[in-house]
Amino acid sequence: DVCSSDLIHAFEPFTESYLSLEHLCSRDGKIIPHQIAICENTNKQTLYSNRSAPTNSLLSKDSRSDALWGQGLLDSNSLVEIKSTTIDCFCTHNNIRTIDILKMDIQGAELRALKGAEETLSRQAISLIYLEIIIGETYIGQPKFLEYIQRLDSHGYELFDFYNPVRRYMRLIQTDAIFINKDLKEAWEGRLK
Repeated sequence: DVCSSDLIHAFEPFTESYLSLEHLCSRDGKIIPHQIAICENTNKQTLYSNRSAPTNSLLSKDSRSDALWGQGLLDSNSLVEIKSTTIDCFCTHNNIRTIDILKMDIQGAELRALKGAEETLSRQAISLIYLEIIIGETYIGQPKFLEYIQRLDSHGYELFDFYNPVRRYMRLIQTDAIFINKDLKEAWEGRLK
């Protein structure tokens, strides 16, 4: 989701989920749904449509995921060709200079989306980034936690906190993380004085 100028842009590439999103958004004129994926390029992508729609991903299932999430939950029903864009392209085409909150829960493809936001990140034009980070073996090719830290740190973003940890067998397998830019960090630190 991209929030700018009191508008929320919500992205969902999977048709059935998009139709639900569109229906929900019809009640609020400030939420604009888009049937497109956010990733590192504007090429067509293959979406793994899984038994459980919330696990749909641009990444295929890791065979070890059943032990962490439940037998067959991430099994693919079909492969769907979808459109994609980058955060940088979307912002350029929609004249969005800054983003207050960027929230991503895209099943292991969050780093791909951040790679498509190089220009926006380099300007620190996103105040707060809220990411779901999958740590347990869920998708083939999912990024390591350190890769998120390195990419965002290279643009001056700082890890602020973790939320909603999910554990299995006494091990962290997923968490949400918030990263903030320098301006938001300074504003937060100013409140502490």
